[in-house]
Amino acid sequence: MPPYTLENENRTMISRFAYCLGLTLICVLTAAAQPPEGENKPARQAAPAQPLEWGPFNLAEEAKAATHPETKKYLEDLSLTADEVTSSAGKVYRTAPLSKKYDAKGGKPLDFTTLEGARMVLQPEQLKDVAHYEQRVLDKTRAYLDSRFDTATPPLSRFHQLRAAEKVLIETERYHQTLLGQSSRDKASWAGMEEELRKRLFAIRIDEIRALIAERDYATADALGQKMFKATPGDRVLLETIEQIFIKMCDDNLAENNYLQARLLLEALRDRYRNPLQSASTKRVVERLEDHSRKKFDEARKATEAKNTTGALSALEAAEQAWPTLPGLREFRVSLLGEYAVLRVGVRTLPAVFSPLTAVTDSDKMACRLMYEPLIQPRSSPSASDGYSTPLTEMPRRIPRGLEFVIPASLKWSDGTQVKSDDIQRSFEFISKPGTPMYDPSLDNDGLFVINQIDETRFTITFKAPVIDPLSVLNFPILPAARLPRDQSSNAAATAFAKNPLGTGPYMYAGVEGDEVVFKVNPHYKRNHVPNGPAIKEIRFIRYSDWQVARKALLDGRWQMLLDGTSKEMDEVTGNPQAVVFTPTEARPSEGSTTPRLTNPRLYYLGFNYRKPHFQKKEAREAILLAINRDNILDTIFRGKEKSNHAVLNGPFPLGSWAYDTASFNQSPFASVQAAGKARAAGNLPPLTIAVLAEDVHGVAACNLIAADLKNININATVVPTPASSLFVEMYKPAPGFDLVYTTLDFQNESLNLRPLLDLVGAEGQGANFMNFQVPPMQQDPTLMRYLANGLNNRELENARRQMFSTHKHVMENAIFVPLYQLDKHVAVHRSLERYDRFHPTFVFDGTEKWILKAGGQ
Repeated sequence: MPPYTLENENRTMISRFAYCLGLTLICVLTAAAQPPEGENKPARQAAPAQPLEWGPFNLAEEAKAATHPETKKYLEDLSLTADEVTSSAGKVYRTAPLSKKYDAKGGKPLDFTTLEGARMVLQPEQLKDVAHYEQRVLDKTRAYLDSRFDTATPPLSRFHQLRAAEKVLIETERYHQTLLGQSSRDKASWAGMEEELRKRLFAIRIDEIRALIAERDYATADALGQKMFKATPGDRVLLETIEQIFIKMCDDNLAENNYLQARLLLEALRDRYRNPLQSASTKRVVERLEDHSRKKFDEARKATEAKNTTGALSALEAAEQAWPTLPGLREFRVSLLGEYAVLRVGVRTLPAVFSPLTAVTDSDKMACRLMYEPLIQPRSSPSASDGYSTPLTEMPRRIPRGLEFVIPASLKWSDGTQVKSDDIQRSFEFISKPGTPMYDPSLDNDGLFVINQIDETRFTITFKAPVIDPLSVLNFPILPAARLPRDQSSNAAATAFAKNPLGTGPYMYAGVEGDEVVFKVNPHYKRNHVPNGPAIKEIRFIRYSDWQVARKALLDGRWQMLLDGTSKEMDEVTGNPQAVVFTPTEARPSEGSTTPRLTNPRLYYLGFNYRKPHFQKKEAREAILLAINRDNILDTIFRGKEKSNHAVLNGPFPLGSWAYDTASFNQSPFASVQAAGKARAAGNLPPLTIAVLAEDVHGVAACNLIAADLKNININATVVPTPASSLFVEMYKPAPGFDLVYTTLDFQNESLNLRPLLDLVGAEGQGANFMNFQVPPMQQDPTLMRYLANGLNNRELENARRQMFSTHKHVMENAIFVPLYQLDKHVAVHRSLERYDRFHPTFVFDGTEKWILKAGGQ
């Protein structure tokens, strides 16, 4: 990072800030051409599902809240749970629950107690009727539902009418079960009533789905169907009713020529509900999709014969969207490989999370970068030395203490809808407000800067405090406001994009095919430097477990990139004429500066679970910090012929960065004798668990070596490999079970901000502080927080560096977490791939829209 010193120390604060801002504003900004209209219209934005709680309900309160008079009367009649006895004189007595179901043919007197407490005995000839509460509910519900109010005055939708009946049946079933449990109802006498209530409730819910379909409220119908399916997954009537939801949605999309959406809906029906697609209704939809795909396939062949490649690819894309498994389609696409280029990338773990808010694995993060663009991003690495780029506009207009941005009309989401300033505002909220691991406390409460919307296409960013590099804090991902949950909890964020990711990046998620995850070109991605969109039309992540199989696939040219290999493994590729191995994390000097570029932004470390009492002892943390032989781990697992690859860490910042105090921390922290002494001082530590990403096979091996190192100082530790989705959930639980977590810290830019990981307000699942550092009973650390704030809120590099050196020392002296090492990332590339710049050390695929593939590797 270049030094941000100023020529004139007597400048005012505002002019000093503007000078710094101008110095760092080195942007290549692109505008997109208007994309052609595609055959498939954007999927309609469905209204959110209505609430579908299944109780408990207070029927008296429901009656008060009811607005339709018939519903109010129905609920009021049944809000009092009582049996009713009617005398021959016509007097009605409301009674406590009668134990046995009354049999009028039995000829026996009825002994009962009224709700007022009076005991009575009526002879058979004195009785006109006995109506038990459950039977009253069934009779009144039948009468209520036999009437239709959707065309009455005032109107009441059929769904809401059924919903009122559902609430009554839910509470009646609960009431009956309670009475049986209390022996207030005789089980033998009441045999079959519980099943009758359950069947009636089920039938009402089925009718609700049908009513919702008729009202075209497919979101609520599907939500109710999913809920019922979890309870009774094999019921034939339910499955047929759910099928009708999807058939109606398919028909609506087909009527609008949305063949892609219709197929995706059909596939969701097949996969989610195990529907074999063999009914007359599903076969009809399949035939329509196949017919359209066949028609477009014919157009593609004719266009190819006419040497109209663009038309052929467009028709082929439409055919694949409608029915990609149509016989001959895949072979035809392969024959057009020179035009329809497919990049195949070997990875050890397939991407599974398509939200940048919660991406866990490297594959997740790379996939998200293909789909989502940051507002501002450093070129080619997290270093400001090469300048910045943004997808937004030609040139942000400088305003006092900030910038004004204009969103071009050509910047669209992958469904063709326009990006608006509200999208930027909502995207910013996910890093500036608690609730997701991306939360940065330094941006909260109008901290460093604020975003103000002028209109749908313009917004300003105004900095509230000095920053060492203002643009470095603007690299948050742009996300669609319409699909972001207003509830910003981690769970809501984690599922925000699960079903249908939407971004502005060059590619979009296209599904899973066996051991491959497919991304297809975003048809609305147009930029000045790629006016026709990306040259590579499809990217496939392919999972491998056997390195030799993956290596052969690369060298044979069947794959064009190979990732996740250690230095030892990549040594087997180096020197082969068919491929080249790059190490984007290798250090590079920064031209005109003594400060190196930030080329390796990732730290591997152990995080403590500070909820565990034993980690309140500094000696326990120090014992673990000192016990680990980092060089042995690197030599055993990661290093190859080039011993300079991979480096031991003795601090919380990247080695060689402007913030790392090399003079004071230039040796490995490994010291086994001192570690043993610290372990004794800490007392008898309980057995520890080390959670690690199960998909990270080398991380699991490293944790086994760490456990062996801890065993040498009489600390027993068990390695617990945990799948990515489970590990994410576990880390952000209020009370996770692990003691230590082997994980990574990725700095997004050269501000090297540690505050999100360590700030108290980011704990308890509200941000990145999964360790719960500073949460009581642990004492807070105001000294560290002051260092962190001063390091970021500074406009002079040397002043900021002094604060960062203090942070470095404080973290290590207090063993706040355990830095381990930095690993170099290698990228093996087949010779058929061309026009790539330096690969990004974390995301790898930045700039992929400019890459090209030569057919046959020539």
